[in-house]
Amino acid sequence: MKLDDITIKVANSNDAKALHFCMKRAYSAYINKFDGLRLPPMDVDYDEEIRLFPVWVAVREDEV
Repeated sequence: MKLDDITIKVANSNDAKALHFCMKRAYSAYINKFDGLRLPPMDVDYDEEIRLFPVWVAVREDEV
């Protein structure tokens, strides 16, 4: 993978599900280290986050 293959774009509501999956996957490795405590990015409503705040995502081959 080259960096040329990645595009950064402003997120829209169509990206929310993929963003939630990405955060869940990234942070789930830490649940055991924090005695089962889920880290805040795992439970964010990304539809709302995208609607209310500036959010960007990395896209490669049309996938967030």
